[in-house]
Amino acid sequence: MATQKLEAHYGSDGTIALYVDGALCKIGPQPEVVNFVIEMLGIKQVYSDDFMLGQGTYQGAAKDLAAIKAYKQVTYADQAEELRDQAAELLRKANELEGNTEGE
Repeated sequence: MATQKLEAHYGSDGTIALYVDGALCKIGPQPEVVNFVIEMLGIKQVYSDDFMLGQGTYQGAAKDLAAIKAYKQVTYADQAEELRDQAAELLRKANELEGNTEGE
């Protein structure tokens, strides 16, 4: 498979002209053209802060995808447990309102 030569020209107004193998391929606002290139290259896009591993510095970001997966497993398990606790409390309150204490 031949490699395409990509070249981006940035205008002072935020417009980008993308040339592929010397021919104009896409022109528009920067976010639109950048998204086009990402799609063109087949890059999977994931919209989540999980790669920051619950903290706020670039240095603390996940060094690999395995770290993100491990973080998500722990974090999501904790969130699931918290939701289960909330659901049990809501059920207890609902039973109490109905005068039904059989669930206890």
